Amino acid sequence: MATTTQQTAPSNILRYCLLLTSIVALFWITCTSFVTAADDTTTTTNSSEEENSKPPRLITPDELKLANGKDSDNLWLAVAGQVYDVRKGENYYGPGESYHIFTGKDALVPYSTGIFNEEEAAKSWKDLEPKTKLTELGHWVEFYRKDERYPLVGHLIGNFYDERGHPTAESVDFYRQMEEQKVLKKQQQEERKRQAKETAAKRKAAQILAKEKEPQSDNDNNNDGKKEL
Repeated sequence: MATTTQQTAPSNILRYCLLLTSIVALFWITCTSFVTAADDTTTTTNSSEEENSKPPRLITPDELKLANGKDSDNLWLAVAGQVYDVRKGENYYGPGESYHIFTGKDALVPYSTGIFNEEEAAKSWKDLEPKTKLTELGHWVEFYRKDERYPLVGHLIGNFYDERGHPTAESVDFYRQMEEQKVLKKQQQEERKRQAKETAAKRKAAQILAKEKEPQSDNDNNNDGKKEL
C-alpha cells in the first residue's frame, strides 16, 4: 500500500501542474486577444480622427468647371465656396436637366431668384436686392451641408477661400449678412404673429361689445309689458 501511495502522489502533482499550465496559457491567449482588439480599435479610431482632421481639398475654378458631367465624369457644384459631389442627384443636375446650370460653378443668385440661365448664374450675391433674399440662399447652404447624398469634395479657391484654404473677407461678410437676415426674418415672423393675435383679440372684444349693445327683441319687450300688467 505504501508503494502505491508514493506512486500516486507524483502523478497527481503532475496533473495539477499540467492543469495550471493550461489555465495560465488560456489566460495569456485571452489577454493577448483583448489587447490586439483594443489596438485595432485604437488604430481605426486614430485613422478616422486623422482623416477628419485633414484640411478640405482645395479645388481650382478650372477644375470645377470641368466637373459638369460632360467634360468629365465628375458632377460637382459649389455653394458659397463649398464644393459638393451631386452625382447621386444626376436626374436633377445632369446634362440637360433642370438644375444643370448649377454644376461646374459657384452660382448663388439663381437659388434666390429662381431664374436658371447663364446670365443669372454669373451674377454676384452682392447684387441681390433686397437683402432679405439672402435668407433663401441660407436655406440652400444648409441643405447641401446636411444632405448625405451630396458629400463635400473640398473648398473652391476664389471669392470665398484663398489659395491656403482660409475664408476670405467676402466669405465672412456673406455669412454675417446671411445670419443677420435670418435673425431679421425670424423677428418679422414673430411680430406678424403678435399682430395677428392682437387683431384677433380686438375683433373678438368688438363682437362681444356689439352683442351687449344689441336692442332687445320684440318678444323681450312684450314680456316686459306683461310683467308690468
